[in-house]
Order: sequence, then structure tokens, then C-alpha cells
Amino acid sequence: IDQILEERGRKKRKRRPAKPPEKEGPAKGYALVVPWDCLASKNLLLKGGGERKPAEMQYRAAIRRTRAEVGRQVPEPHPAYHGPVAAGFVFYPPDDRSDIHNFFDALMDGLEGPLVAKDKLIRCGYWVVGGFDPANPRVEIQVVGRGWIHWIPPTLSVHSTHGG
Repeated sequence: IDQILEERGRKKRKRRPAKPPEKEGPAKGYALVVPWDCLASKNLLLKGGGERKPAEMQYRAAIRRTRAEVGRQVPEPHPAYHGPVAAGFVFYPPDDRSDIHNFFDALMDGLEGPLVAKDKLIRCGYWVVGGFDPANPRVEIQVVGRGWIHWIPPTLSVHSTHGG
């Protein structure tokens, strides 16, 4: 286009420099805790027969509980971020019977609204099982806006109880 404009004796268009990403939310981000009873496994949605409808209702109720819990921890206005965020998740399930990845979809859906405009804006930096905590099962979440990315994922150590 610039060449055509030049041939016709018109001025070239001035190009605007790219806009840096906006720094949304606080510079330190958010540290959130979602209790385990707010979560639901996507396996609920895989049930067949007459159990499907109650299972869907249970799954949707878990998403609403997560949104309410996150909404209490993230100050207004909601959503806190309209652009991409980096997030890290540390799961502390009550026991080792759960496939943690099955809880991830409902958790991400629950973050949509109070934290981000759409859950597709959450870029998962890491997700790990921090250990089992039957007394206080939960998910700890660290979130920072894309313009503030300067955080380092936690250092995890492994302690073996087995003889070597």
C-alpha cells in the first residue's frame, strides 16, 4: 500500500509503534485459595443414563461455588484481568484417589468472572500436587497479569520416607 501511495504522490502512512501490554491488576498479583469442596471432577459429566442431569447440576454448582470463593478474595471490579494472565496451581487433595487433572476444567471455569474475562486467558505456568492434606484440602493459586510477569514458580522439594 505504501508503494501505491508513493506512486500517486501521496504521503506514506505513519506506522504506530506496538502498544506494550497493559499492566492490569496489582503488581504482586493474587494469591488465592480454593477449598477442595468447591471443586468437581469432570468425570461427573461422563455418567450416562438418568444420572447425567443430576451430575451436570452438581458440576455447575461446583463452578458457582468456586466463582463465589474467588470473588470474595479478588477485590472489585470483576474481572480483575481482561488480558492474558500467568497462573500457577498447587493442589493439596484430601487423598491420593483423585486424578487431579479431572478437577482442572471446573476450576478454570470457576476463575472466569471474578478473575478473568474468559478462562482461555489463563496461561498455566505450572500445576503440581503439593502433598495430601486431609484436614485442609485445597488448591493454592498464584496469578499475575501478563504485563507484570516477573515471578518465579515455587521450588518444590521431594522428601522420601523410603530407605535408600
